[in-house]
Amino acid sequence: MDEVAVLSRARTPAQLTESRYLREWGLPQGLVDLLAIGLVRDASALGSIGMGRHVSAGSVTEDDIALATLLIPHLQR
Repeated sequence: MDEVAVLSRARTPAQLTESRYLREWGLPQGLVDLLAIGLVRDASALGSIGMGRHVSAGSVTEDDIALATLLIPHLQR
């Protein structure tokens, strides 16, 4: 919950191409990477915020992760 999740770091390129959702919707939209932050998780709810990266912006970088990490405590409040 206190870490940024990045799709390109959690899956290999081969695993990404196996995803029907990514193949049929994400790639045609120009999405190349996703970054997600967990907001809440308890017995009755799960919440997160996700941000997609367009091919023109490239994959999520270390700087992007560092900046998103600064947002975590504020978004979880």
